[in-house]
Parts: sequence; C-alpha cells; structure tokens
Amino acid sequence: MKKIIYIILVFTISNLYADLKDQTLELKNDLTKKIFQKISHRPIKIAVVNFTNIGDEALNSKAGDIISSQLSNDFANDKNFITVERNRLDRILEELRLSALGVIDEKDIKRIGIVLGVDWIVVGEVSLANNEFVVNARVVNPETAEIIAASSINIEKQEIIKEGELSNLSKNYFGLSAGKINFSKLNFNTSSFGVELRHNYSRKSYGKFAFRKTANNSKPLDKLILDKYLITDGGSNLIYDIVITETIESITSFEMIYGWMKNFIFKTRIKAEIGANFNSLSSKQNIYYSNETASSSGVFNIPVNNDKTYYLPGFSVGVGIEKNILRSHILSIDFKYGSFAKLKRDVSAGNNSKALQDQINLKVNSQKISMSYTYIGMRLEFPF
Repeated sequence: MKKIIYIILVFTISNLYADLKDQTLELKNDLTKKIFQKISHRPIKIAVVNFTNIGDEALNSKAGDIISSQLSNDFANDKNFITVERNRLDRILEELRLSALGVIDEKDIKRIGIVLGVDWIVVGEVSLANNEFVVNARVVNPETAEIIAASSINIEKQEIIKEGELSNLSKNYFGLSAGKINFSKLNFNTSSFGVELRHNYSRKSYGKFAFRKTANNSKPLDKLILDKYLITDGGSNLIYDIVITETIESITSFEMIYGWMKNFIFKTRIKAEIGANFNSLSSKQNIYYSNETASSSGVFNIPVNNDKTYYLPGFSVGVGIEKNILRSHILSIDFKYGSFAKLKRDVSAGNNSKALQDQINLKVNSQKISMSYTYIGMRLEFPF
C-alpha cells in the first residue's frame, strides 16, 4: 500500500497545475507582451475584475469568475506586476455595488481605478461557442478608458466544469474522521477518531490541523519471561521467574498537513497530502511472578504496575478521494502511510533491586521498535 500511495502522491502533484492554468498563462503572457510594447516602467499595479458571463452556460458554470481568478494568480506570480488581492477587490466591488451588475462600463472602471489606485484594470467577457468558452480580455487605463492591450483564447467547456466543482469549496472546514490504524510492529491495530480544521488556500491546495486519538488497545506489545536464576541481589533469590509485559493502550496525535487536490472522474477530486506530527503513546507496564498468586519477598517488590507515556515526532504521506455533498460539504476516503521516530523501550522496575532493573535494561530497554503504520478512514467536513 505504501508504494501505491507514493505513486498517486507524485502523480497528483506533478499534474496539479496543468489544464486551465496553462491556458490562462498563455493569455496573461500575450497581454504582458502587448503591455510592455507600449510602456517601460515596472512594476505595474493591476487589478483583474471578474469577467462578464454572457449566456446561460457561462453564467451557470461561473466561467468568468473562474478564469479571471486564475488569470489574477498568473499576474501575481509575475514580478513585473503588483496585483490587487482578490478578496479585497471583491469587497471594493461590493461597496461600489458593481459585483451584482454583471457589466462594468467606463465610469465603473474609473471609479475602481480611483479607489484601488491601480495603473491598469483587466476586464473581459466569456461566452460559449462550439463547446468551448471564448474568452476576450482587455487591459484598460482607468483614467482614460483607453484599451492598452487585448487578447483572446478558447478553453474547453469541460475544463471550466471541472474547475466549477472546486469553486463550490468554502474557505474553511471543520471535519470529523474515523478509521482503522495498524502498527504492525507494535501489535497495535485499532480504531482512530479525530477532528480537523481545514483552510483552502486556493482551489488547488489546502492546509489542515488535525487532532486524533485511537481507541483503547488491549494486546500486549510483548511478553518476556526473565529466568529467576539470572537475578540475585544481596544473597536474595527469586522463587519464581519474572514476567514483563507492556501494552500500548492508546496513541494521541497532533498533525499539521499540507495537501493538493485535482479534479477526477464523476465529480470527485483526488488529493495528495504530506504531514508532520507529534505523538504521545500511553502504555501500561506490568511486572509479576510467573506464579501470579505469589507475593513480594526480600528485596524484590513485586508486582509492579507502571503508566508510561512516550513522546515521538513523525511524518505521513497520504492520498484520497473526496466529493462535495449537499453542495459544499465534503465526504472523503483517505489512505495514509506514516512513521514515528523509533520507539526506545523504557520499562521501569520501580522500587526494586538494581539486579532486576539491569536485566530489564538488557532484555527489554535495549530494543528500538520501528513505528511505521497504515491508515484507512473516512471524513466528513462542514463549512464554516
């Protein structure tokens, strides 16, 4: 399963920014070339307003919003431009009562230019023709309404529909997760439950903070028997062999995750994640005689029962598939592979002889156990 996760992870990230971005980048590059044929000073402060949707197909798919948003990102990634942030631009348009009008005229352009203090404004229209969206974009001087540059491209209708699925995402989500986690080297296979906070940086990437805790585990990590003849202290000998067990009862994790997503089939999205985590493992240690009815004698104070907590950093990589339900809620299935730092055993003999602790150190505490795991689960996320 680990190899499959790595393959999907690489595939998702490597193909993440193809398709629509390539086409809007072509549009941006053509506009840029024409702009700098007329002017030389840089950087230029620019604002890309939502393109006007012409016709029901463009309106229903939000084609103008999607294309202008991606075009704004393309300009923002060019050091020759200073781009007005989209959220601020949307607020200004709302205050000027322009966002609901659909069409921006010369007077509107001048008002936007004055409020934002930009050099140029990018406007445009999107319409459907022969199963393609025709995009016409213009760079306008807000003071004179002069068209500085103009360009057009055609974008496959299906590309916009795919992006439209992502546009239904909210910025922030609260999530509940449940699944099965398996640490094969720990003899630990149990349920895991968690809560998450997710923030979508864009329609392509997101970050998450996750808190998870496993259900109680009752299977011992191991069971070791120490020969009574190996342990002597001050002439005192054990009557029975010593049994040592340790059970990892539960694991609590706090994780920071960065993820990428890409449209897939049947209106779903595939996603890839990497994460760094900090984990606490709660264990119960028991030391007792092989004859459990026997009691302490001499310098040996048995039975011993300890509660121990191990703290370990770790990482994870994961893939999954998710789908919007009820428009903006998200239901997903997740597959994850991860690993913690190796677990160094630390079993204490408590208030007992040094000879017993020495044998425990030799037979038990010298172990370092691999902490790799696999996880499969489901998650439901709620927008807020």
